[in-house]
Amino acid sequence: MAVGMTFFTGVALINGWVMHYLTAHGAPTSVPLLYDAFNRLLLGYGWLGNPLFLAGLTGIAILEVSNHVVRMPPALAWAGLVVVLLSWGRGIGSATGLYFLEPLIFANVPAFLWLALYGLRVARGITL
Repeated sequence: MAVGMTFFTGVALINGWVMHYLTAHGAPTSVPLLYDAFNRLLLGYGWLGNPLFLAGLTGIAILEVSNHVVRMPPALAWAGLVVVLLSWGRGIGSATGLYFLEPLIFANVPAFLWLALYGLRVARGITL
């Protein structure tokens, strides 16, 4: 998850500092090779960061379902795993052209809420 979050940060920095500057100074038409190189880098980091983050999140959800690491109630652990798996749908839909999967982006909201609850339980050291 940490590596995926680092890639997300890289995407934001490349987009904010480089791409906006290049666009504002006419790079898409005056220096198309440079603009295309940064655009491909931006897309590459974006596509790499999301699966790395989701792989880590999926691993945490699977561990909670199977090993009860922070002792969540079983229904909550399973609900977390379901929404985490649904979160993969949007990325898979975009990458494969299955655009009907795009609305699954809304599964990210409960998945992140579940992750926040998981983190809170880890921080508090709750072992009911």
